Amino acid sequence: MSEEKLLQKIEKAARDGVTMLSLSHNQLATLPPEIGELTKLTTLGILDNQLAALPPEIAKLTSLRTLDLSRNQLAALPPEIGELTSLRTLNLWDNQLTTLPPKIAKLTSLRTLDLSRNQLIALPHEIGELTKLTTLDLSDNQLIAPPPEIAKLTKLTTLDLSDNQLTALPHEIGELTRLTTLDLRGNPLPIPSEILEKTGEPATIINFPEGHSEEVNVKELPNGIESEEERRGRREEGDLKKRGSAPRPTPPPQLITSDNTSASKPANPWISGSFYLVAAVVLMTVLAVISMNVPWYVLPVVIIGGILSITVIGALQLRQDKKLSETNFLTLMSEAFKQLFRLKR
Repeated sequence: MSEEKLLQKIEKAARDGVTMLSLSHNQLATLPPEIGELTKLTTLGILDNQLAALPPEIAKLTSLRTLDLSRNQLAALPPEIGELTSLRTLNLWDNQLTTLPPKIAKLTSLRTLDLSRNQLIALPHEIGELTKLTTLDLSDNQLIAPPPEIAKLTKLTTLDLSDNQLTALPHEIGELTRLTTLDLRGNPLPIPSEILEKTGEPATIINFPEGHSEEVNVKELPNGIESEEERRGRREEGDLKKRGSAPRPTPPPQLITSDNTSASKPANPWISGSFYLVAAVVLMTVLAVISMNVPWYVLPVVIIGGILSITVIGALQLRQDKKLSETNFLTLMSEAFKQLFRLKR
């Protein structure tokens, strides 16, 4: 979207007093100061653009309840983000954030905060002020440990710390008694993978060390770390969920022809005239064996030869109808003639 069209869209939205606006998927590199004129907005989507920064005027959008800035190139958030005190949902996944501003503590109405797929090394202590959070996604960052203040988030029901650098289970997590989902997979933790897989049983994960008197060593538990393939698959699944889409169903197998056409079922050569022709030859041979004392071993030779002949004729028909690729046709012919030559010998 060009800058001119963007300004026109913002001006129209301001004039109409809209409450919901989507600027997603437009390759936007910047937001104009005029974005601050949309004071009635409650939902703003700027997903999948190229934003590297937010303008200070974002602070004027005090009615915002949902802000989606996912899949951009944000390296930092401006302090003005703290003025959006009505925010309930803030999506920032798949950016380049390395830290959060202390002003984030003012977002006390937040219920959902998604910071996954960034480059966070640490979280500010102010994160503990977001006491109404129910969902916190910190997956796929570089966190070594969350701050102790995370224990204040007692309303959390979902906490995702997967794919970080946690080497020990944070004791503060034990204070989060309302958790129903806890994901710690993909960390170098001294906990077996079969325990970490129980993401819907937080108590099982949190209490694991207490149930084992012996010292647990990471080196003794190589299965506690996922393979890269497993991790990639889980990330892709997570992306699909965040985008609100589902994996495409696997299409039924089709026969691909040499001219780039396809057919769900090939033609059936067994119901063609060639089948009856070969069947008649076999039947006449059987009668000859019975009435003319032809050696008995001739019969199976003729029957097998007839079956192979049906294969050859059927393949020729399929190839003629362009329902069998040239490669498959030649392979089938080669095998059939090999068997015929064996019978002649």
